[in-house]
Amino acid sequence: MRAIGATTLRWRYGCWSCALFLVLWSAGPTAEPKGEPVVPDALERATWIEQGGGNHLVHVFTDPNCPYCADLYGTLKGLMEERDLRVRWLPVAVVDPTSAGKAAAWLQAEDSLRSLDISKTGFEPGVGGRVREDVPSADTERRLAENHRLLAQVAIPVVPTMLVTDRDGGLRVFQGSLSPLALGRIFDHLH
Repeated sequence: MRAIGATTLRWRYGCWSCALFLVLWSAGPTAEPKGEPVVPDALERATWIEQGGGNHLVHVFTDPNCPYCADLYGTLKGLMEERDLRVRWLPVAVVDPTSAGKAAAWLQAEDSLRSLDISKTGFEPGVGGRVREDVPSADTERRLAENHRLLAQVAIPVVPTMLVTDRDGGLRVFQGSLSPLALGRIFDHLH
């Protein structure tokens, strides 16, 4: 059996993710919602950590232990000014048993955005973000459960899941860590 190098895997994953993006884009929203659809009003009541002050609002479900979430975080952070973005990161705990404690650390920190930023920019595969777990308060547990309930309304409830409002006011769903090129094309079509 031949070993596949990291560069080859990234190239193959990148090609497949681009192909999947093109198929999903041409087919419309990536998935039909389960039960009650996720609506903008529900997202307004969700718990998020906001980053950026742009006019184009993006919601992203993210887990502290998700490597693809960390990739998407870095990509969106790099596009914030250029694309006039305001990103609301909705913490969920779905990847690992330590996710709830790490998400609690983000939400219960004195500066939640700084805690999120340190965690996502210092992400190490197999270890996760550089944030220490915190014991979730009852309120934090309730808010994480509500975010999880919202994520579960998407037909394929995975992280990262990005929700963007299109020009007609409809909510579009995009999943996975998308390249800057793919994200640029999404924002070109939506705004």
